[in-house]
Amino acid sequence: QELALNHAQRVQGLVLGCTNCGGTRTVMAQPEVIGKMGQLMNLVNQPTAEMVNEFWRLAVTPEFVERRMDFLAAIAAAGMKTPPTLPALARQFAAIQSFDTYGRLPGIEAQTLVIHGTRDVLVPVDNADILRERIPGSRLRIVDNVGHMFFWEKPDEAAEAVSGFLASVPAGV
Repeated sequence: QELALNHAQRVQGLVLGCTNCGGTRTVMAQPEVIGKMGQLMNLVNQPTAEMVNEFWRLAVTPEFVERRMDFLAAIAAAGMKTPPTLPALARQFAAIQSFDTYGRLPGIEAQTLVIHGTRDVLVPVDNADILRERIPGSRLRIVDNVGHMFFWEKPDEAAEAVSGFLASVPAGV
């Protein structure tokens, strides 16, 4: 969002996946999800594969966890090779808490696709409607029955949506 707002001449097409506008207009996750994230953040100094798995369980649907535990285990193992540091997570958290593009979203000039999963508990799907309403001419694609990591749960549908949208964006000069 900031790139498209601050450097419009460099952005022809924009895909916003499972995100929000920040600030007070954001639809927040449920308190129990926020609490679980807080618990996981407290463990970041001593990360474990189980901690990483718990995060991914919030990011996908329970059905995906059941079907693809092998995939999540591989992702957790990869994450343990270079676990996030507390300072890095603190900066990310501060950025999430402090950004607010709501009032500036109408200034996005790039053709925009907003894509979101219906069962995203980290960034509720209602945020997609806010973005779609605020960004002139934007398109909305809702991916049914998936969580925050919609591109893991329905990779073919996600790839088709994004590549189809980007193919429709005129190339820059």
